[in-house]
Amino acid sequence: MAEDLPLNVREIRKNILVPAIKKAKEDANVKASIVGDKLVVNGRRYTFNKIPMQWRNDEVQQQDDPAQEIQDPEDPTTLEIEPSQETSEIT
Repeated sequence: MAEDLPLNVREIRKNILVPAIKKAKEDANVKASIVGDKLVVNGRRYTFNKIPMQWRNDEVQQQDDPAQEIQDPEDPTTLEIEPSQETSEIT
């Protein structure tokens, strides 16, 4: 099944979601799984960039830091989104 997923989803699963699910399952009474490119813990869905800090790897936190992203201010396709505008739960 993993071969059927796009490369970017496979990379997210390998580098972010699998380590996060291992950390989440270390807690008692936690039911966790990966669905597509999302982590599901006790019925709550988390996108790869909204995983709680206690389940993240240190190096992943540094990669997802928006201050480190390079954006071209003259590029009309660049859109800056404040963290308060992002959502992490799918209803």
